[in-house]
Amino acid sequence: MNKYVGWLSPEGLLVSCDGYAHLDMASKLVKKYNLTDDKYHADDILYENGWVRISQITYGDVGLMFFLPRRITIKQREFLKQVDADRQNYLISEKGKEVLESLLLWR
Repeated sequence: MNKYVGWLSPEGLLVSCDGYAHLDMASKLVKKYNLTDDKYHADDILYENGWVRISQITYGDVGLMFFLPRRITIKQREFLKQVDADRQNYLISEKGKEVLESLLLWR
Protein backbone atom coordinates (compact mmCIF):
# COMPACT_ATOMS: atom_id res chain seq x y z
CA MET A 1 0.00 0.00 0.00
CA ASN A 2 1.21 3.50 -0.85
CA LYS A 3 1.84 5.42 2.37
CA TYR A 4 0.07 8.50 0.97
CA VAL A 5 -3.21 6.88 -0.15
CA GLY A 6 -6.25 7.67 1.98
CA TRP A 7 -8.21 10.59 3.45
CA LEU A 8 -6.37 13.67 4.73
CA SER A 9 -8.18 15.38 7.60
CA PRO A 10 -8.38 19.17 7.98
CA GLU A 11 -5.88 18.72 10.85
CA GLY A 12 -3.36 17.26 8.38
CA LEU A 13 -3.62 13.65 9.57
CA LEU A 14 -3.81 10.92 6.96
CA VAL A 15 -6.22 8.03 7.48
CA SER A 16 -4.72 5.38 5.19
CA CYS A 17 -6.75 2.93 3.17
CA ASP A 18 -6.25 0.56 0.27
CA GLY A 19 -6.54 2.04 -3.19
CA TYR A 20 -10.11 0.81 -3.74
CA ALA A 21 -11.36 1.35 -0.19
CA HIS A 22 -11.94 5.12 -0.15
CA LEU A 23 -15.73 4.93 -0.06
CA ASP A 24 -15.72 2.29 2.68
CA MET A 25 -13.26 4.36 4.72
CA ALA A 26 -15.33 7.51 4.08
CA SER A 27 -18.39 5.75 5.52
CA LYS A 28 -16.43 4.79 8.63
CA LEU A 29 -15.09 8.34 9.08
CA VAL A 30 -18.52 9.91 8.62
CA LYS A 31 -19.88 7.65 11.36
CA LYS A 32 -16.87 8.16 13.63
CA TYR A 33 -17.18 11.96 13.46
CA ASN A 34 -21.00 11.93 13.43
CA LEU A 35 -21.19 13.71 10.06
CA THR A 36 -24.01 11.56 8.68
CA ASP A 37 -26.35 13.14 6.15
CA ASP A 38 -28.74 10.81 4.30
CA LYS A 39 -28.87 13.15 1.28
CA TYR A 40 -25.19 12.71 0.35
CA HIS A 41 -22.63 9.97 -0.18
CA ALA A 42 -19.99 9.59 2.52
CA ASP A 43 -17.17 10.90 0.31
CA ASP A 44 -19.18 14.03 -0.53
CA ILE A 45 -19.80 14.59 3.18
CA LEU A 46 -16.04 14.42 3.84
CA TYR A 47 -15.32 16.90 1.02
CA GLU A 48 -17.94 19.27 2.47
CA ASN A 49 -16.17 19.00 5.83
CA GLY A 50 -12.75 19.83 4.41
CA TRP A 51 -11.17 16.40 3.84
CA VAL A 52 -8.75 15.69 0.94
CA ARG A 53 -8.86 12.36 -0.91
CA ILE A 54 -5.49 11.01 -2.10
CA SER A 55 -5.80 8.16 -4.60
CA GLN A 56 -3.38 5.96 -6.51
CA ILE A 57 -4.28 5.93 -10.21
CA THR A 58 -3.14 2.59 -11.68
CA TYR A 59 -3.94 3.05 -15.37
CA GLY A 60 -3.57 5.85 -17.90
CA ASP A 61 -2.21 8.83 -15.97
CA VAL A 62 -0.51 6.62 -13.34
CA GLY A 63 0.42 7.97 -9.91
CA LEU A 64 -1.03 9.88 -6.99
CA MET A 65 -4.09 12.06 -7.56
CA PHE A 66 -5.56 14.62 -5.16
CA PHE A 67 -9.26 15.45 -4.81
CA LEU A 68 -9.67 18.65 -2.84
CA PRO A 69 -12.48 20.37 -0.98
CA ARG A 70 -13.18 24.03 -1.74
CA ARG A 71 -10.38 25.12 0.58
CA ILE A 72 -7.54 23.33 2.27
CA THR A 73 -6.03 24.07 5.66
CA ILE A 74 -2.47 25.06 6.43
CA LYS A 75 -1.91 21.58 7.94
CA GLN A 76 -3.15 19.91 4.74
CA ARG A 77 -0.92 22.18 2.67
CA GLU A 78 2.08 21.18 4.82
CA PHE A 79 1.24 17.49 4.35
CA LEU A 80 0.94 17.94 0.57
CA LYS A 81 4.31 19.70 0.53
CA GLN A 82 5.73 16.58 2.21
CA VAL A 83 4.21 14.42 -0.54
CA ASP A 84 5.77 16.70 -3.14
CA ALA A 85 9.17 16.52 -1.43
CA ASP A 86 8.96 12.70 -1.48
CA ARG A 87 8.06 12.50 -5.18
CA GLN A 88 11.24 10.58 -6.06
CA ASN A 89 9.81 7.65 -4.06
CA TYR A 90 6.15 8.03 -5.08
CA LEU A 91 4.98 8.76 -8.59
CA ILE A 92 2.53 11.65 -8.87
CA SER A 93 0.19 11.60 -11.87
CA GLU A 94 0.38 14.48 -14.35
CA LYS A 95 -3.07 15.65 -13.22
CA GLY A 96 -1.89 15.34 -9.60
CA LYS A 97 1.07 17.58 -10.41
CA GLU A 98 -1.34 20.13 -11.89
CA VAL A 99 -3.38 20.08 -8.69
CA LEU A 100 -0.27 20.66 -6.59
CA GLU A 101 0.91 23.41 -8.94
CA SER A 102 -2.46 25.13 -8.62
CA LEU A 103 -1.85 25.23 -4.87
CA LEU A 104 1.63 26.72 -5.47
CA LEU A 105 3.14 23.65 -3.86
CA TRP A 106 5.02 22.21 -6.78
CA ARG A 107 7.55 24.98 -7.34
